[in-house]
Amino acid sequence: MPTVAVVTIVTAVILALVIASYLLRVVFLLRSVNNALSKTTHNVRVIAGQTSLLSDTLVPVKADIQSLADILDDVYSGLRTTEPVV
Repeated sequence: MPTVAVVTIVTAVILALVIASYLLRVVFLLRSVNNALSKTTHNVRVIAGQTSLLSDTLVPVKADIQSLADILDDVYSGLRTTEPVV
């Protein structure tokens, strides 16, 4: 077998090993990213479940705050329209 053929075969094998090692690194990196994303997704779902109870409480509070803001607007507009006492 000529020397050129041996060198070509050895180079091809080395190249295949290098490509395989990079692909394995990518696989392990993607597994790590998948684990991190699944933990994050789980935590977001837990937070969403814990805060869903707040919406029932916050709707009446928002209505009360809005009515208070309307009253204060009326008071402020009444104060602006009165003449200053001299």
